[in-house]
Amino acid sequence: MLPAESERRNTMAGTGHAGHRPAIEKAVQLSQRELEVLRAIAEFGTVPAAARVLFISRNTVESHLAHVRDKVGLDHLPQLVAWAIREALLDVREIAPHSIDVIDGAGE
Repeated sequence: MLPAESERRNTMAGTGHAGHRPAIEKAVQLSQRELEVLRAIAEFGTVPAAARVLFISRNTVESHLAHVRDKVGLDHLPQLVAWAIREALLDVREIAPHSIDVIDGAGE
């Protein structure tokens, strides 16, 4: 293979230079609790609802989410959930939106 062809293949694969941004391969380790918080956010949609179902404070949920945001480099909850699904940390088939009563706390 000619050097120019090798460079072109590397660039097309996202590993070369030529103005292409290489894919970032970064292993992220989330704690079990951080995963539980992400799952609750995916299922219940809000910090207060996640806090309620996990029996922790809103501040604790926010603290776990801040750690996840720092590790992953994403800011918004939908982005975090989508990332966790893409990374196979959450299985979309196991995430079911729950009753509005649970989310709003009306069932308490």
